[in-house]
Amino acid sequence: MPGSWTGIKGTIQNIAAGAAIWLCFFLWSADTKAELCILYDASTPVHHQYASALQKQHPLRQLNEGELNNQNTSNCELIVTLGFNAATKITEHPGAVIHALITRSQFHFLYQKESSHPRGAIYIDQALEHYFALIQTSLPERKNIIFMVSDNTRHLLAELESLSREIDKKLLVIEHNRNIKPGNMLKGIKGEDSILLIIPDSEVLNSDTARSLILTSYQQGIAMIVYSHGLVKSGALMSIYTSLSDMVTETGEMIDLWLNDSALPEPGFTRQFSVAINYNLARALALRLPTENLMKQEIKRVLADD
Repeated sequence: MPGSWTGIKGTIQNIAAGAAIWLCFFLWSADTKAELCILYDASTPVHHQYASALQKQHPLRQLNEGELNNQNTSNCELIVTLGFNAATKITEHPGAVIHALITRSQFHFLYQKESSHPRGAIYIDQALEHYFALIQTSLPERKNIIFMVSDNTRHLLAELESLSREIDKKLLVIEHNRNIKPGNMLKGIKGEDSILLIIPDSEVLNSDTARSLILTSYQQGIAMIVYSHGLVKSGALMSIYTSLSDMVTETGEMIDLWLNDSALPEPGFTRQFSVAINYNLARALALRLPTENLMKQEIKRVLADD
């Protein structure tokens, strides 16, 4: 009987030891489990809103771009970045990356050489064809499109020239000069014939230049077309843009594709867009414009015909 108890006791000890080993392995596996992560500046309100909405769809571990190091990202199977600053910190990450809230130009700047790792992006700006469809449907009588070019957008000039000719407009290119207020560059332009096209470019439009551009455009009678709903609220005439909710939805779809197929779509513009119109300014410029919804439908028709 004592011998039997000794054998049973040894068996129990072996089982306990084995269980401990398996428990250690389980804890190690859990600790090293691949994660979905999101990198952004938490002090930027739009980044926080974007991240909060996306985290309702997927369990994304938050990374603060101000506290980033290799250890933070070692377990990240996929990282979503918000904004250009976050994107610059993660270009060498060996896992998959989805860049959001960056422009097409910024993405191509980051990856002048194609990455060997999976990379996706949802551009915050619109395809140029969208801006020109808006111009074609809303301002057919205005013949000149003014574009302020900087080194950030110079590579787009040929495409802008071609699109202008397609809708029978003349492209007037103004060379951006940091030493001159952008508004002053518009002085002397015949406003009632002109449209000022502003696409995302921090050299041309930023917190220091926005007021000057908006005010001078109004004073000159120039129709200002922009890329942001907020800029329309601040005094621009019209914008074509993608809402935050639409961008979040498409980012979530990209995450789903990665989880299901281990693949990301090619970087590109969003499928959805919205139109914003400043009707008070339109009346001041003696412009009769349809509802935003009708304008959106007409733009879709023009794009489909092309």
